[in-house]
Amino acid sequence: KLVILHNEKLRQPNPNHMDLSFDGRYNANRMVSSYKPGQAASQAYGVAIENHTSYNYIVALAVQNKLCWTGAFMRNRGFEVQCPGHFDCTASMPYMQPHSERQMAYDIAEQLSKEDILVRTLTTDGDTRAHLGMTDFYNKLGNAWQVARQDDPHHLGSRQVRRARESDWSSTLFKGERLTGNARRQAITVLAKDIKARCSAIIEKLRLKENGLIGNLHMLPAIRKATLECYDGNCSFCPHDSIVCSGVGGAGDWMYKSSFLPSHGIYHLRMTRNDHVLMSTVLEIRLSEYAARSIASNSSTQKCESFNRAV
Repeated sequence: KLVILHNEKLRQPNPNHMDLSFDGRYNANRMVSSYKPGQAASQAYGVAIENHTSYNYIVALAVQNKLCWTGAFMRNRGFEVQCPGHFDCTASMPYMQPHSERQMAYDIAEQLSKEDILVRTLTTDGDTRAHLGMTDFYNKLGNAWQVARQDDPHHLGSRQVRRARESDWSSTLFKGERLTGNARRQAITVLAKDIKARCSAIIEKLRLKENGLIGNLHMLPAIRKATLECYDGNCSFCPHDSIVCSGVGGAGDWMYKSSFLPSHGIYHLRMTRNDHVLMSTVLEIRLSEYAARSIASNSSTQKCESFNRAV
């Protein structure tokens, strides 16, 4: 009610249409895989917060539970009972059924629908299909409503760093020297962090130009090209297209502002054709038109994650 009242004060045309963030938590001692979370868990829940007010209120919680003390007690004494299903059963799903964030998101959409609330966008991390669960619910109602997924910028940045660190860069990328072992791993890590920092600076500049929104998406191909050439030592594109590098030397250059490469004696790279392809792929994770739209709301799952840690 508070969120709807807030939206009405802002004179939004549809105050019951909400932008949420979602994240799941599992009671497993270890996570086997980020792509198959909660495999060793017996309980899980998904928490949804709103992204309209500064309070980021928790508006829904969906629980999946495989544990039932009564069922275990009766089975230990020879009774044939199945959980869930018997009287006073606390389990909401069979023990061998995997937890599903998609199903939890479905349940949350169902809860909110009872209060005439539609979910417009859902911000998640990169390893969930929760937004599809909400779309599943609306499809079941026969409602032609698509929940748009938004990326968490922090998770997207972490994905970019991982991709850069795992890429097969040429052995002579740094200073023309054939680095090996720990020196090479350290240099690649520094490059990965610098790419992330530079892309974040570019996105922030784009937001400042549009009062907090990401506009001018038509500029992104030129920005990516200028950024790639700048890393290769060619700053001829920077004055017009780079946004964060003046290309004329001094304090306006990216290498002057960077906290990573110059401190490790790296001022430009010696890139092969394959390095150009890899760099383009890494930059597109944050600077493609699709990526820019996916973080347009500038919302995150941090409140969800902080709640999970507290629990």
